[in-house]
Amino acid sequence: MAPEGVASRPVRQVLTDHVYDTLLEMLMDGRYRPSESLSIDGLARELDVSATPVREALARLEVTGLVVRAALRGYRVAPLPTTAELGELMDARLTIEPVNAARACERVTPELIEALDRSISDLRTAPRGPEFAGYRDYWQA
Repeated sequence: MAPEGVASRPVRQVLTDHVYDTLLEMLMDGRYRPSESLSIDGLARELDVSATPVREALARLEVTGLVVRAALRGYRVAPLPTTAELGELMDARLTIEPVNAARACERVTPELIEALDRSISDLRTAPRGPEFAGYRDYWQA
């Protein structure tokens, strides 16, 4: 049986996808502290699944930067970025995004404008609750 607050497995969804979604929600809700160790076996027991889908989901989450893996030590919640790292990220965005916006304008098509309109509409109407379940649609938009 799934622990309280964790939905039971959907029948049609691939198990790894469900585990990924559940772990993503747990991480986004701050259930685990930055740099906290994540036990594959412990998560598997908590989610009532084998270790394999947990391992696969954690590998996918590593790509997002939400978790980090250390050889022979397993997975940890990624540490929060430092002020300097955030500054570097903003500098990179200020370098890349204006160029990309200009290039997009040079190549604008009716389909691109329609897609942008949909994206703006999705962002305006998506819920923005305090927990990930309440702002998942906004985050995806």
